Amino acid sequence: MPLSQVNDKEKYKLPEKSSSNVKKLSVLLSSQLHLRAKRYALQTDQTLTDLITSLLCEFLDNAEATQKKGSPE
Repeated sequence: MPLSQVNDKEKYKLPEKSSSNVKKLSVLLSSQLHLRAKRYALQTDQTLTDLITSLLCEFLDNAEATQKKGSPE
C-alpha cells in the first residue's frame, strides 16, 4: 500500500473519544514493531491510533474488494 494512502485522515476520520461509537482495542506487539510504528506516526504527524485505524480500514477495504471480485454475482 502506498504510504500516501496512510495520511488520508478524512476518509477514515475517528469519532470523538467521548462518542459511544468508539471501542478500545489492545494489541500485543513486539517492542521493535511498536517503536517502528510509533516513529512512523511521529514522522507523518499522526497519532498511533490514526495510523493503525487507517491501515486497518485500508486492509479491510482491499480484502472486501478482493472477495467481491472472486464471488459470482
